[in-house]
Amino acid sequence: MSKLIYNNPLESSADIKDFVYDQNAEISFPDDAMRIVGKNGEDKPVILWCPVTFPADVKIEWEFRPLKEPGEAEFIFAIKDENAYYVSFFRRKSKKDRAFHMCKLIKDKGAHMVAEGPDPLPTASDKLPWYKMCIIKQGNKVTFLENETVIFEYRDDGISTGDILTGGSIGVKQSSTLTAEYRNLKVTWI
Repeated sequence: MSKLIYNNPLESSADIKDFVYDQNAEISFPDDAMRIVGKNGEDKPVILWCPVTFPADVKIEWEFRPLKEPGEAEFIFAIKDENAYYVSFFRRKSKKDRAFHMCKLIKDKGAHMVAEGPDPLPTASDKLPWYKMCIIKQGNKVTFLENETVIFEYRDDGISTGDILTGGSIGVKQSSTLTAEYRNLKVTWI
């Protein structure tokens, strides 16, 4: 039986008052959504860490809207002892990424690209609708969905890329060149 264990609308600064993040970004809340804009000309990533530790088997949902590119957005989960999964779900940073849109799952500090699939999100624009993003991590399986469409699935054998990652923290990461909005972050224990 599943149970909602975290629900954050990300609609005001009070919703992220306990988050840990660097000062490379301007974070605002127009139209009841968290907007992240890089502050400087250098491409230093912006990372927001949620202060909660989650169990191993979870469904993580949020809504995303890219407003201005180039750039890249990632969602990090199962962070523990510097190891984590990274879903790179909006990749428009390099010329190659802008020409051929792909989502990728990276494991353990960027060392292993373990799964990929097509990214159906269009080019960034302030006219775009919200897109529903979802990560399901259950046992050794990770599934990533955009608007309820499966983008990729990965089964970790616990050998070829190191131990199976279990529970841990979550975070949002984006390049400072990207402007994007996030809202309705939910975590369900499954």
